[in-house]
Amino acid sequence: MDSVVGVDLSGLTSGARGHTVAAELFLETPLRLGERFIAPRGVRGDQLLGEWIDERRPRVIAIDAPLTLPHSVLCVDSDCPRCELGSAEYLARDVDRLAAGMPTAMLAAIAFRGIYMARKLRERGYEVIETYPAAAYRAMGATGKTYDERAALLMDRAGAFQWTIADEVDAVCSALVAANYVAGRHEGAICGDDGTIWLTAPGAP
Repeated sequence: MDSVVGVDLSGLTSGARGHTVAAELFLETPLRLGERFIAPRGVRGDQLLGEWIDERRPRVIAIDAPLTLPHSVLCVDSDCPRCELGSAEYLARDVDRLAAGMPTAMLAAIAFRGIYMARKLRERGYEVIETYPAAAYRAMGATGKTYDERAALLMDRAGAFQWTIADEVDAVCSALVAANYVAGRHEGAICGDDGTIWLTAPGAP
């Protein structure tokens, strides 16, 4: 059955906060949520998450994590005016600022894990896109809303679901982004020269 997967990624940590959660969304009319998966912490969680995704073979995977590095880190042009010592911005991507997100450097563990996982998933034949639920909620008019209110808004678009941690809500939001991406609602995106963050298009189901 045709589906997409949203992943709310955490850094590799043994702390008590932050979980990696994946949510499957079936591309039906109306959209229908499938199972969610909370990955155990540590590198073993990556393996189990990959196996969970392989069981579903989604059309698109939307990951809530930076999937590219800043321009000044990757640039190979020795004459690039943006990369002069003392003027280069290497802590944040251009697209981070456009999305009003945190600098990439503040999310280094998540970014490195996301870039690595995106590469390995693409090697398995999956299309992987980047999402940022905070920006997606803004696009849906949910700025300043509680997670209860955000979950209710998502339920209007993707069907009812029970949740216990905020990471589950963000995973469902990421899956909804992937569903709109598959549907061709590409106006829902923030594009910088060093990355693209996909959103739910305003007013899209």
